[in-house]
Amino acid sequence: MQNHGLVALGASAQEVQNVTAMSVKVARILAGTYALGGPRFLTDKQVERIAGRPDDLYRQEKLGLTRF
Repeated sequence: MQNHGLVALGASAQEVQNVTAMSVKVARILAGTYALGGPRFLTDKQVERIAGRPDDLYRQEKLGLTRF
């Protein structure tokens, strides 16, 4: 699959479109950060703080996401 571009999988056509749209959004944001010196990623501590907030737990539940 090398050099074939994005492969989006989903349980429905809508889910595949959603995955594709989010991938395009991430690519645009990442390209923009490189124009300004590159991305600044969150620290592990920052990620843990956000991931444990009630509003984020609610969002994960509604999206059907499970925590690893």
